[in-house]
Amino acid sequence: MMHRALLCLALTACAAVPETHRYTLVAATIAPVIEEGADLPTLTVEELEVDPPYDDPRIAYRPSAYRFESYHYHRWSAPPSLLVSEYFRDAFSRSGHFARVTRAIVPQTNALLRGRLTAFEEVDVKKNRWVGRVALELSLEDPTTGKILWSRSFDESEPLVDQSPDGLARALSTALQRIARATLPSATKIATSQASKAAEDSNESYSRW
Repeated sequence: MMHRALLCLALTACAAVPETHRYTLVAATIAPVIEEGADLPTLTVEELEVDPPYDDPRIAYRPSAYRFESYHYHRWSAPPSLLVSEYFRDAFSRSGHFARVTRAIVPQTNALLRGRLTAFEEVDVKKNRWVGRVALELSLEDPTTGKILWSRSFDESEPLVDQSPDGLARALSTALQRIARATLPSATKIATSQASKAAEDSNESYSRW
C-alpha cells in the first residue's frame, strides 16, 4: 500500500511539470530586387560567435541592471547564435542581391559575413516598460586573405507590446530587421566589388595564356 502511495505521489509530481514552449523569429520583410542578366555575387554568413550568457536556448531577461535570469520553460527553437545567423541568411537570400547565400565558404564566395552576438534579451526598464535588446558586432571579410573590408557594431532595442516570450520574439525580430536592412547595402556593394575583381583577375590570368 505504501509503495502505491509513493508511486502516486511521484506520478503527480511528474504530471505537474509545466510544458516547455519554444519560440522563433519572424522572417525579415526585405523587398527583393530582381536584376536580370546580372552576375550576382555569393555571400557566406558564418554562424555567429556568442557571449557566454546568451549561449543557451533558454530565453534571457534582465529584471534589473544587476540581475540576469532565464525563463525555465520558455526557450528559443535553437541557440541564439544559430537562430540569428539563419535570420541573416534568409533575409539576404530573399533580398535578390546575391546569387547564393551559404553557411560555409565555397569557391564562389565573394564576401564573408562574421560576427559576435553580445546581447539577446528582454530588459525590464520599468514596471510597465519592457524592451527586446539585441547587440551585434559584424564584419565583412575577404574570404581569401581574411582582410576586414567593413565592420560595424549594432545595439538595437524594440518595445514589447506585452511582457511575454511572444512579445519578445516579435520585438527582437523587428530589431534584427533594422540591422539586416542597415547591413545589406554594404554587404551587396562589397560582395559585388569582390566579384568584379575576381572576374578581372581571372580574365587577366586567361589572357596571359
